[in-house]
Amino acid sequence: MELVLKGISYRANIFVNGEQVASQDETVGTFVAFSFDISKKLKFGKNNKNTIKIQIIRPINIMFPLDNESTDLSISFLDWNVPPPDTNMGLWKPVYLHITKAVSM
Repeated sequence: MELVLKGISYRANIFVNGEQVASQDETVGTFVAFSFDISKKLKFGKNNKNTIKIQIIRPINIMFPLDNESTDLSISFLDWNVPPPDTNMGLWKPVYLHITKAVSM
């Protein structure tokens, strides 16, 4: 089974059933799509429940706060436009679970 994220802004830590499947170092970018094989992290059976947690981390921007020394390439501050409180971060498109079955011939 594959977890498909069609758009993340800007970084994310992703957990399935409490186990990390992706770190913020792997999931970097504005509106970037990612997919991860989560088959080995899932619990199967009638009474089992699975949880997926996605921690979104904002881009580094020298404007927020002023003591940062670097800036990520992202959609951020413009001098004529006040930045939104969430700094344009989050899931931007749907999240899918792509279910695949074994193929035999």
